[in-house]
Amino acid sequence: MATVNDSIEGASILFINNFPGPGIGGGEVQLLALLRATRDAGMRVSVVAQPGSGLAEKALHAGAEVFEVDMAPTHTMSAVRRIRDIIATTETDIVQGTGFLTNALARLAARESAARVAAAVHALPSAWRLERPSLAASLARFALERAAADRVDCIVAVSAAVTAALIERGCDPQRIREIPNGVDVVALREAAAGPLPPGLPPGEAPLVVVAARLTPVKGVEHFVRAAAIVTQRGPGVRFAVAGAGPEERRLRALADASGLGERLRFLGYMPSAAPLLAHADVVVVPSLSESFSLVALEAMALGKPVVATAVGGLPEVVADQVTGVLIPPADPAALADSIISLTTDTVRAGKMGAAGQDRAESRFTLGRMTEAYLRLYADLLSG
Repeated sequence: MATVNDSIEGASILFINNFPGPGIGGGEVQLLALLRATRDAGMRVSVVAQPGSGLAEKALHAGAEVFEVDMAPTHTMSAVRRIRDIIATTETDIVQGTGFLTNALARLAARESAARVAAAVHALPSAWRLERPSLAASLARFALERAAADRVDCIVAVSAAVTAALIERGCDPQRIREIPNGVDVVALREAAAGPLPPGLPPGEAPLVVVAARLTPVKGVEHFVRAAAIVTQRGPGVRFAVAGAGPEERRLRALADASGLGERLRFLGYMPSAAPLLAHADVVVVPSLSESFSLVALEAMALGKPVVATAVGGLPEVVADQVTGVLIPPADPAALADSIISLTTDTVRAGKMGAAGQDRAESRFTLGRMTEAYLRLYADLLSG
C-alpha cells in the first residue's frame, strides 16, 4: 500500500513568506519545521523570502532553494511576475502562502500554471482592523483581496475559530483544512535552558511575562494597566514584556505614568522567548484577537500556567481553569485578579502548569502538525 511519502516524493513545493529583517517569528519557526518535513519526505523544496531576511538564510541552511524577492506592498505586481517565473522554472506542483499578502501573491502568480495553491491562514480575517490601518492601506488590502479571490485549492486554518470565520465570510467549507500549530517540545526545552535575557526586574518576587509584538491587536496596553492594579494592591510581583513594535514608546510612557518603575521592564526583541517563559511564574496572552497563539502553547509545554483572553482560537489552546485562566479581552481588572490568584496560590498554579504540559504533548506536537500537512499535499497532488 502506498504511503503519504510515496505520494509526494519527487514533487516540487514552493513556500512564500515575507517576514523581513534578520530575526524570525513564531510562524517562521513553524515554516522551517514544515520545510524540513517536506524535504525529508522527498519533495523538492523552494522558498521565496524577503532579501536579506533571517528566514532566507535559515531556509538555505535547511536545504531549500531560496529565491529572494522584494514583496513590499509597493512592489506587488513585480513580485507576482517574479514568482510566476519561479513557479515555471522550478516546475512547482504546490505553492503555499503563509499570510494575507503571500497568499494573494501565490494565487496571482499561479493563475496561469497547473500548480496547486494552498493558502495558510494564521490570523482571524478581521484581526487586521485592530491594527488601526490607514484608509490607503485598507483600500489597498481590499483591492488585493478582490484581485486574488479565486485560484485556491485549499485554505489551511490553524484553529476552529479561523475555520468558522472563513465560512462566515463565504469560503467553501470543502476547501478548508484545519491544521493546528504544533511545538517541538524537545527543541523548546533545549532553548529554554539558554541564558536569561538581561534587564529583568530585580528581586525574587513572582515574575509575570508577556511575549508579543508590540502592536494594538496584542493588547499589551491592558497588561500594563493590570500590572499597575496589582502593584497598587500590594502583592510583590515583577513584570516583563518581551517584544518590539510600533506601540513600544506609548507603552513605556503608560508604564511610567502608572508608577510601575522597576516593577515592569521592557526587554525588546528576543530571538527566542523560551528562556524567559521558562523563568516565568505566569505567562499572559492579552490579545484582542488571536487565531491560535504559539506563545500560550510554548508556555504550557514548559509547564507554566497561562492567563489569556477568551478570543479566537485561544480557548482551543488554553483549557480554562485546567491549564490556565481565560478572561475577557481589554479587561485589566480581571487580568489583575487572575495574576494575583495564580502568583499567591502556587499549588494551583503548579497543577495548571503540569496539565498544560500534558495538553501540549498530547494534542499540539510538531510531528502531528507536519504529518497533517504532508497528508494535505498528497491529497492536493492526487486531485
